[in-house]
Amino acid sequence: MITILDIQTAIAERFGLRIADLRGPRKIPGVASPRMLAMYLARLLTGASYPEIGQRFGGRDHSTAINAVRKVRAAAIPDRYLAELHGLHALLASGRSALGEVGSAACDPS
Repeated sequence: MITILDIQTAIAERFGLRIADLRGPRKIPGVASPRMLAMYLARLLTGASYPEIGQRFGGRDHSTAINAVRKVRAAAIPDRYLAELHGLHALLASGRSALGEVGSAACDPS
């Protein structure tokens, strides 16, 4: 089963970020856009509620997760991030991350 931590790990690896960046307060496009992709994939692949997604991304409000999903669906983030979406979705859906099997993390610390 794919977890939000698996998604955060895959997004962080793909975009050269740390998981802490995805959970942190920075709003620059190099962090915010990958975070939105991660929230979108979390909703799509885990079925997690918006409040849970917001909580796992630094204690954000559920409306932030809703907005992220809407922006990705509307393709309202930079093309270079959207171009990665299908590859990341396939990677996660197959149960593999860039460094090996997804789900190998012992626990989700958030």
